[in-house]
Amino acid sequence: IPLSDTAVNSVDAAIAEVTGAISSDINEIGAVIGVFSGDPLSGGGIDVMKRGRTTGLTYGVVDMVNVSVSVKYGEECVSKKGFNATFENQIYVVGADFSAGGDSGSVVLTTQPNGSGGVEAVGLLFAGNDGGTLINPIDEVLTQLNVTLVTGTNTGVFTADRGGGG
Repeated sequence: IPLSDTAVNSVDAAIAEVTGAISSDINEIGAVIGVFSGDPLSGGGIDVMKRGRTTGLTYGVVDMVNVSVSVKYGEECVSKKGFNATFENQIYVVGADFSAGGDSGSVVLTTQPNGSGGVEAVGLLFAGNDGGTLINPIDEVLTQLNVTLVTGTNTGVFTADRGGGG
């Protein structure tokens, strides 16, 4: 999705075609069973997790929704050679070391504190700072990319670990 430095952005996402057989399972997590449709601030903020390239499997808590933010993109990004992009309606996750550079593009999922039968996609990680991590709402990502989420069956049980950051 092209980013704009003059208009409001809703997602920072891209899609690639994979050829050959691959698994839809996420390493250390398994399959995603669907898209989260509840209130991300329920109970003081839902517990979430992600499996990122840099930080591996980490846990956090949704702290805010409908966040507006300006993100600085560096010299190496796109052809504009460094610019600020404004995003609206984002989700903010807190948690000790939830993400770091290189984790962008990780799907952020619900956890299963009670073995409820599966994890659901909440958003797509795209930026962060020392205080937390910004994610694009998954519904908006799927809409903008004009794709559907590949789902499966997941019987794993995950225990949320707020790690002192929530």
